[in-house]
Amino acid sequence: MLVANKFHTCSLRSVLAHVHAAVENLLKYIRRYGGELCEAFFDSLRRACALLFFAGIYAKIFIACSTQICYNAEKTKKGRCPMKRFFAMALALALMLSLAACGGNTAPETTVPPTTAAPETTPPTTVPPTTVPETVPPTTVEETEPPVLFRNPLNGEPLDELYTARPYTVTINNIKQALPQCGVENADIIFETLVEGDVTRCLAVFGDVAGIEHLGAVRSARTYFVDLTLSLDAIFVHHGGSDYAYDLISETGADDLDAMKSSGSAAFYRDQDRLNSGVSLEHTSFATGDKLVTCAEKRHELTREEGIDYGWIFAEEATPENGADATAVTACFTSNGKKTSFTYNAETGLYEAAQYGKAYIDGNTGNTMAFENLIMITAKSWLGSDNYHRFNELTYTEGTGMFACNGKLIPIKWSREGYSDPLEFYLEDGTPLTLSVGKSYIAVLSNKAVVDYE
Repeated sequence: MLVANKFHTCSLRSVLAHVHAAVENLLKYIRRYGGELCEAFFDSLRRACALLFFAGIYAKIFIACSTQICYNAEKTKKGRCPMKRFFAMALALALMLSLAACGGNTAPETTVPPTTAAPETTPPTTVPPTTVPETVPPTTVEETEPPVLFRNPLNGEPLDELYTARPYTVTINNIKQALPQCGVENADIIFETLVEGDVTRCLAVFGDVAGIEHLGAVRSARTYFVDLTLSLDAIFVHHGGSDYAYDLISETGADDLDAMKSSGSAAFYRDQDRLNSGVSLEHTSFATGDKLVTCAEKRHELTREEGIDYGWIFAEEATPENGADATAVTACFTSNGKKTSFTYNAETGLYEAAQYGKAYIDGNTGNTMAFENLIMITAKSWLGSDNYHRFNELTYTEGTGMFACNGKLIPIKWSREGYSDPLEFYLEDGTPLTLSVGKSYIAVLSNKAVVDYE
């Protein structure tokens, strides 16, 4: 009986092993040709194989035990083996429990989504370690220049505070025999206009005359010089004047320093070198800047608390837009008479002046007079009843002109209201004219005068 039971045990174990092998082959087949099946299904089959394998072990143990027990029972009682049926039932129960245990771990049924092509596998991005430089340079912020709050109203130079000093205007002789002029290089503006005949005279405008030892030759006043002085709220320096000029000074209350009167005589002297060389007396009157200031302090207000402002616009770059080429400019005061010419120096950005066929120089320094801005305006001009004294209409009027800067020239307009109002300069479309920071030359021409340029 023991031999038969052994046979049955081995046979059952062989059958279970074959079943296990068959299931494994089935799994391999499904994996190879059924790649779309859920991984959970693979796990369930794997658990089934394992269950069958362990079932074989259970069967072997239980059958072996039952056989031995039955054999002993038969040997002792020669009857049936009641334990054999018991162990068979126990084996069945164990199998059921094992199935229940395996079934409890089975994943719930899920809906398999539609098969889609597997996306291309993107290799993980390798981020290099951040390297922090030892020294991080500071962020460079472009610096912008602060706006200019204050400017010198005569030349546009930037200032730290409001400009309050009244300027000085000095009548300067410009006849050929009286040259060279002295001290004029210190001037911010030079006006030039006809006086009598074909002779011109200049009005030099200084922001400050202090420190000028030799200033002249100073000449007599004319109405248009008084007029221009009033437009600048300046202190007028002259040596005598026409009756018309004196009348206008009295009428308008212009502040002046006259070499012919006590108001300014202490500041004037005669140039002995000129006298000794035979120059006419009227071309030898000179003034000392410091003494002019001393005389002015005694008689006139030297400052304006509200500031001095003529409304002129200045810029570092004021080249006329769409201007004509003008590297050579000539102001022709009369058709066959006085001319003042200018040649543009591209290296300095200045117009260098010449008259009477020679360079226009300052006798104190020997330097050629040079200007950033050239302004030539035309005004109504006529001779008085004596057929000698000239008049220029510069108040309550307007006119045309030319402006040259940085080698370019454009037409402009100008206007002025009353005596206390400044000259105003405009482009042809009415836009205020922008001047270059620096010195200016302003020619007051008759309506018949011309400006040549090339």
